[in-house]
Amino acid sequence: MSEMEGPTRRSFLKVMGAATAAIAVPQGLWGCVSEVDFEGRNFDWENQAEAIESQGLYTADDPGPWAGKEAVHVPVVRFNEGEGSLTVQVMHVMSEEHFIPLIYVRNQNGHIFGFKALTGTDPEATATFNVPVGTTSVTAFAYCNLHNDWKNGRLEIG
Repeated sequence: MSEMEGPTRRSFLKVMGAATAAIAVPQGLWGCVSEVDFEGRNFDWENQAEAIESQGLYTADDPGPWAGKEAVHVPVVRFNEGEGSLTVQVMHVMSEEHFIPLIYVRNQNGHIFGFKALTGTDPEATATFNVPVGTTSVTAFAYCNLHNDWKNGRLEIG
C-alpha cells in the first residue's frame, strides 16, 4: 500500500506510539503544569504567596511602616522534637475585623511545604506542619489582613 492510498505500517506505528506515550507518561513529564510537581511543590500555594509577598514583606528588623507591631506579627516557630513537625504561632488578636488569614512555611529552597488558611473566628493564629525529609532550614510567614505579610528569620533544622 502506498502513502497515497492510506497509512503505512510505519506511520501507523508512529501515531500509535505517540498516543501510547501521551496516555502512559505522567502529565508533569510532558510539559503540562500540574498542581503539584515531583518535588511536592504546590503551585497554587506558591502563586498565592507570591501575590501576597508582592504587597509588602516585613520582618522584626525591617517592619516598614508598621514599626512597633513586630511582636504581634512576626511568626514564632517551635520544632516538635521526635514528631517530625513544627508549629508556627503568631501572637496576634483574632477578630473578624483584624486577623491572620494565612500562615505558611518555606524550606531552604524557597518551596512552600505548609499552608494554612485561618478566619477571624479562629481562637488563635497557629498552625502545625509536617517537615518533609531533606528539609534543612525553614522560614515562616504570617499574613495580616491589615498589616501585610511578615516573616521570621531562617531557622536551621538539626
